[in-house]
Amino acid sequence: MITIQPKTVLPGLQRQDEDLLVIEEISNWTSPRLEICFAWDATGLQVYSPDGRPFLTTFEFARQVQQERERAEQERGRADRLAQHLRELRLAPASVGESL
Repeated sequence: MITIQPKTVLPGLQRQDEDLLVIEEISNWTSPRLEICFAWDATGLQVYSPDGRPFLTTFEFARQVQQERERAEQERGRADRLAQHLRELRLAPASVGESL
């Protein structure tokens, strides 16, 4: 989750035509264009996507990507072991899928 420390001064700006207007109170403010929401809590400023989920930090996102890669690699290994087992039984893996 993206967090900005509570005592940080963070001016918000909103485009209106050719101008940028200062957002006086960014807490609980939702961007009309992007539909993302900004909210202050005890840890700082939180940023939420239009569906209400918090934005991830780059660290959290990288960890999530790594976990997905590991999961995909495990699934590939599982599929490879199953295909090898089917070959040992003298069944072609593709033909088994067609009969299901």
